[in-house]
Amino acid sequence: MNVPFSTISKNVLSLGFSGVVSMLVSAATDIAIARHLGVERFGQYSTALAFSTVFIVLSDFGMTFNLVRVGSRDPAALDVTLGNTLAAKTVLAVAAYALMIAIALWAGYPPATREMIFILGIATLLFNLHPTFSGVFEVHQRMELSAFCRTLSFVLIALASLPGLLLGAGMTYFAAANLAATAAATVVWYRMSSRYARPVLDVGRIGPMFRESIPFGLGGIFYMSYFRMDTVILSLFRSEREVGIYSAAYKLFEIVVKVAATVSTAVLPVMYRHSVADLGKLRTLYHRLVAISAALAVGGAVVIYALAPVVLQVLYGDRFADSTIVLQVLAFAILFRLIGASPGDVLFSVDRVAWKTAAQGATGLATIAADVVLISLYGTVGAALATVLSEFLLFALCAALASVALSRARNASASSP
Repeated sequence: MNVPFSTISKNVLSLGFSGVVSMLVSAATDIAIARHLGVERFGQYSTALAFSTVFIVLSDFGMTFNLVRVGSRDPAALDVTLGNTLAAKTVLAVAAYALMIAIALWAGYPPATREMIFILGIATLLFNLHPTFSGVFEVHQRMELSAFCRTLSFVLIALASLPGLLLGAGMTYFAAANLAATAAATVVWYRMSSRYARPVLDVGRIGPMFRESIPFGLGGIFYMSYFRMDTVILSLFRSEREVGIYSAAYKLFEIVVKVAATVSTAVLPVMYRHSVADLGKLRTLYHRLVAISAALAVGGAVVIYALAPVVLQVLYGDRFADSTIVLQVLAFAILFRLIGASPGDVLFSVDRVAWKTAAQGATGLATIAADVVLISLYGTVGAALATVLSEFLLFALCAALASVALSRARNASASSP
């Protein structure tokens, strides 16, 4: 199936527009909650959200990535793959939630933080079903539907949070509002995706599917180790106030992370198809994406570094002034994040998942070590420095491996009869 660049552009634009709207709504909601709760209580709220998010990957374990890969190459297998994925994720979700509760109790968090971890844990596990339904839209190249559902999810969370902001509610209300809105959005995701694929359970094929997903799953675990563990480690070593300061700046960094994910979501199925049909088109697409990403990354990093004091003052107010230096350091991480998305996608598309998993594993271990050392020494700035290190290391490893993978694929194609 040949997908024209115009279709890619349409998908990127629809997801990009949705991503902008979703990010604005999500950021506005989080910023309003931060201003409402104050630095310390926002630190507790952010700790609970980061802690519960770490466990998301345990309930997916790469099966959503595998669903997109299998469905893109063999659409007839999509129904069974979807059914088996949902069944396996449900079982893993229960196990992940139990493990999350046990570790939260062992870590000795305050009662208010633990309560929010328990509530937000359910919300994040439900939220983790959304990418699986989005995978159905990706396979059918109907990303505008994924864009609609994603935007709706964040709008519902914002609407559910609004009464709490107006009435002066506490942290527990916002956690419960997040859960209720996410549950409603999950129903919408399922109903809309069922027009294109209906889950069919084939227990005998769950085992092979799970084994195929392991490299993706390990990559997801490693990804979380350098994407969310910084906040968790910061909460263990430093005060709730410092977690709040760091989280305010990191929320703005997350916007860029979501932009990179949006582009990958639109482009990855097309890369899978080109990897089978035409390696030349895959290389052209890859080089074009890297060039565009580099231009956007450099400009974006410079603007964010320069405007950090003004942006934080306008958005968060005087209480979060200490977040300025954190955001300025994270500007360098933004540079590598935007450029580094495409090399990783190439490794997926040419079936070098294990290579990317190895890169993520090395990055994850290095990041955790850097977090412990740098947070102990420099607090919030140390956490930001560790994030820059992780983004640079992952970009460098994936870019080098992508170059080798494309070269080997070209040589293998040239030598085949």
